[in-house]
Amino acid sequence: MSSKASKKIVRSFIHYLEENALSIVDYADIIIKLCENILWMEMDELRNQWGVEDEISKLIISLYDETANSGKETDRKTAEKCLELWDIMFERQLGSVREISRKLMER
Repeated sequence: MSSKASKKIVRSFIHYLEENALSIVDYADIIIKLCENILWMEMDELRNQWGVEDEISKLIISLYDETANSGKETDRKTAEKCLELWDIMFERQLGSVREISRKLMER
């Protein structure tokens, strides 16, 4: 997952997970690396990949949801990493992260 991620790769991966994966925790390392690669892209590169940030948001949320309440140490670390990535997305104002965060705070 060290190559540049594109919208097509991300969407294909999400489609694969939706169709085949019982648990995305099995793909946590790939999801985290994919997200990191996208989050460190320059803004111009991200603009060319319009919409990929929203797809990444879905992966991060899903992975966090599966790991946040686990008793396993590895799952707790994964959940913490998801929160770190979410913070980076919030700071960089990527995708719908700010809107989702605002809605969560209103609850």
